[in-house]
Amino acid sequence: MAMKNFEVTVQKIGRLWVQLRVKGTYSCYNARIAKTSLPDVKEGEKLTIQAEYQTDKSGKATLVVLNTDEQRAREIARWWGYVEEKWKMYKYIYENGVFKLHSMDCYDYDKQIDAWRQEIEERKAKEAAAREEERAKARAEREVQYTYLSLEHRVYKGDVIELNGKVYRVISCQYQDSDGWSFGVLQEHWYRVRALEITDTPEGQAKLAEVKAEKERREAERAHRKHIKGLVRAIENSVDKYEPEGFEVSGEIVLDTFNAYGGGSQIIVNDDTVYLIHNNGADGDNWGADNVKLGNSSHIGYRGPLTDDVKVKVAELKSLLEGKSSWEISDILHY
Repeated sequence: MAMKNFEVTVQKIGRLWVQLRVKGTYSCYNARIAKTSLPDVKEGEKLTIQAEYQTDKSGKATLVVLNTDEQRAREIARWWGYVEEKWKMYKYIYENGVFKLHSMDCYDYDKQIDAWRQEIEERKAKEAAAREEERAKARAEREVQYTYLSLEHRVYKGDVIELNGKVYRVISCQYQDSDGWSFGVLQEHWYRVRALEITDTPEGQAKLAEVKAEKERREAERAHRKHIKGLVRAIENSVDKYEPEGFEVSGEIVLDTFNAYGGGSQIIVNDDTVYLIHNNGADGDNWGADNVKLGNSSHIGYRGPLTDDVKVKVAELKSLLEGKSSWEISDILHY
C-alpha cells in the first residue's frame, strides 16, 4: 500500500508503541505506530503524519513511517526475505510480499520473481502432461483383453512374469482363500491374477531372453554339480578296503566336508594311496567301528591304490574345488 497522510490523535504512549485514534473517511478507528517513528509526541496531541497502513495477522491496524532511505531499505529487505524464504521452503511465490515490495516502488526483484513464475508454469505443465498420460494409459487398458491366471505365490501390480512360454504384465492380484480345491489348484490358498499378455512386445521378448538365460545358467550349474559328484563317487568307489585293525593316514586333503556335528567326509591322497575318511562322531554313530585316528578324534577310514585313472580324477576334482569352503562343497554334493 502506498504512503499517504493520516490525521491522528495520540491516545497512549507505551514502551514500544504509540496508540493512535485515526480519522478515516467515514469514521475514526484505532491504530498503532512504532514509538521510534514519533519520538517527541505527547498524549492528546493531534498531528498529521505520512505513513503506510498495514494490518497484522490478528487484524490490528498499524501505521508504518518510512521517512528515510535506511528505513525503506530495511523494509524492502524484510519483505524480500519473506518472499525468498517461501520459495526456498515450498517453491511458492508469496504474493503478499511481492505486493508489499511494489507498494514501496521496489521492482528490483521482478526478474527473479518472473523466472520463478515461469518455473511454476513449466512444473504445472509437466504435471498436467503426466496426469494426461496416466489417463490415456488407463483408457487404453480398459480397451484391451485381459488374461486371468491362477498362481500359488503372490505377484504385484506392474510385475512382468513368464508362464508356459508367454509373458504377462500383472494388472492386479487378488488373494483367494479356501477356493483352490474347486479349481483344481490343489491349494487352500491361491492368487487370482489379472494380467496383460505382452509376449510379442520388446519387453516381452526381453523377458523371454532373460528366462532362457536363467534356465541355461541353472542347467549349466546342475551339470557342473553332477560332474563333481561323479568325480567324487568314482574316487570313493576306488577305495573299498576296510581294515578293522586300522592304519595310519598321511597325505594331502583333496576334499573336506567335516563339520562340527560329527558328519562329513575327507578324501586324502599321497604318492601311492587314496584314503576315504568318514567323520563318525555324531550322536547315534557306531563309534566302535572307528579304525582311523586324525588328531584327537577317531573316524572310519578306507584306503586303496592311487591308480593313473584315479590320479587324473583327483587332479580334476582339486581344480574344481579350489577356493571353496567345506560348506560350499557340502552344498554341491548334497543338492
